[in-house]
Amino acid sequence: MKTRAKHWLQATGIASLLLVSGALVAPATAQAQAFERDWMFSVNAGRASLDRYDQGSTWDSITDESGTIYGASLSYLLNPNLAVRVGYESSDSFSTQNACPVDAEACTLVAINERGTLRHTSVTLVPEMSLGQQVDLFGIIGVGRTQLSAGPQLSNYSSNDLVYGAGLGYRVNNWIYLSTELQRAGSDYTAARVSLGIRF
Repeated sequence: MKTRAKHWLQATGIASLLLVSGALVAPATAQAQAFERDWMFSVNAGRASLDRYDQGSTWDSITDESGTIYGASLSYLLNPNLAVRVGYESSDSFSTQNACPVDAEACTLVAINERGTLRHTSVTLVPEMSLGQQVDLFGIIGVGRTQLSAGPQLSNYSSNDLVYGAGLGYRVNNWIYLSTELQRAGSDYTAARVSLGIRF
């Protein structure tokens, strides 16, 4: 399942680049021109995972860390089809649980049950393409930084990566915007979010 999600997200990275190039040259439609508000503030919640290689004094392993994330972002419309977005999200209970099966006769896996603090910031371009009167398809492409404070068994993590993904948005009215998206940062960090945006 994770492999399929990774392939889909890699494909959306290419799709995002195509959407960006289209948004830069596409003329504003009458529907897009109806949205004259240039800024949007959003709050979001979701789930994130960090799959990474870690190494202890007597072991090494690929750990699967996950948690509920909360965040916010500020977007500015460069034109009716393209926005730039600055986002931040965090989790104070990012957990790792890694243990041998109860009935295993032999297992060299080191049992890990820890919680850490995750922080993720990003600056991205968000090209949009209208799918109807109120629904938008959008891409995400940019750069981001992911940090995880862990321990005592797991080491801290910090990485600057390409950020890419895609999502769907729904315009409730000229003020309210709902969206859901799937985003990836590098090869380690994946986040699925739902957002509530206020245009102003």
